[in-house]
Amino acid sequence: MEYSVDQIRRNLEIVGNRIKQASTRGDRDIADIKLIVVTKSRSTNMIQKAINTGAVYLGENYVEEAVAKKTEVGGDNQIEWHMIGHIQSRKARSVALNFDMIHSLDSLKLAVKLDRFSKEVKK
Repeated sequence: MEYSVDQIRRNLEIVGNRIKQASTRGDRDIADIKLIVVTKSRSTNMIQKAINTGAVYLGENYVEEAVAKKTEVGGDNQIEWHMIGHIQSRKARSVALNFDMIHSLDSLKLAVKLDRFSKEVKK
């Protein structure tokens, strides 16, 4: 299902208001909270619409899909890509190259690999 820019904007506003209310109830600073827009199974057209409405943090479950989407959407430095799915050890290099944040680290072995590849990327 494809949404219009107005529908996406409305949905982001609704979620943003809920986050603001929850942060007030929880005595949290709203500036410390990031809304991650999960783009799993969404077209690059939809992703571009979300970016155009102000989405900055994008979450993906699958490495290959994310790399393809990131390439097609473009290298906007404002966008922060988050890995939210399971990471196979053999894909650690690609994750280090293509994601800004990882939410799904599940082993020390993988952490060591990601650390090594991340250092290579920063050189």
